[in-house]
Amino acid sequence: MVKFLNKELGNDMWVHEDRVEEYKAAGHIPVVESSDTKESEVVEEEAIKETAEEETTEEETTEKNSKAEKK
Repeated sequence: MVKFLNKELGNDMWVHEDRVEEYKAAGHIPVVESSDTKESEVVEEEAIKETAEEETTEEETTEKNSKAEKK
């Protein structure tokens, strides 16, 4: 099993080795485990920031489209 960070919810999830590529393609982030737990935490924090930035971009696009439709 491989630990991933869910791109939408930000929570940990475990994925069977047979489905790793499928989850990567869907945008979920594999969590890098090392003997230094801080490295794992940094990877997770960066993934959460990326997800938040993607959500903000989607919201901005939706807002712009709504304004364009009102015109």
